[in-house]
Amino acid sequence: ARELEIGKRLVQVGFMRRYDRGYAEMKRIIDSGELGAPLLIKACHRNVSQGPGFQTENGITNVAIHELDICRWLLSDEYEDAQCVRVRQSANSTKGYDNPQVVLLRTKKGCFIDVEVQVADGYGYDIQCEHPVRGRLRERHREAPRSLRCGPPLPPCRLGQPEPR
Repeated sequence: ARELEIGKRLVQVGFMRRYDRGYAEMKRIIDSGELGAPLLIKACHRNVSQGPGFQTENGITNVAIHELDICRWLLSDEYEDAQCVRVRQSANSTKGYDNPQVVLLRTKKGCFIDVEVQVADGYGYDIQCEHPVRGRLRERHREAPRSLRCGPPLPPCRLGQPEPR
């Protein structure tokens, strides 16, 4: 009702990564074609832990869903096939759900996407998306608990620039 009164949106619910400057720049570069057709996207979504009631399928419906959305948007392409793979389980996987999981996707235009989903990695919140071609496009968001941080912060990864060594 308040939105109608003032004539503008106040709240938006949904996938927000496409409004992140880094992802928007990645999309601009991919859409420009300056790096050629996307061949591969590597992504990961890591969380410290999960609350009670979390189940294996929530790794897809609550966590990987964000990567499924952002990759589809980045590529302006639909998925042709998908597979979720159970891999060797982490020592943090003691709560009755699979952790990690790997999601493999192929788009209609032939781009291959692999998404690592760690729902209880124990060290921090870590989101990465990488288009590994000349110049390597990368978007990264990492928040480790203060008590687990050690050493200097990670160097920034600039889109379209070689990764720091």
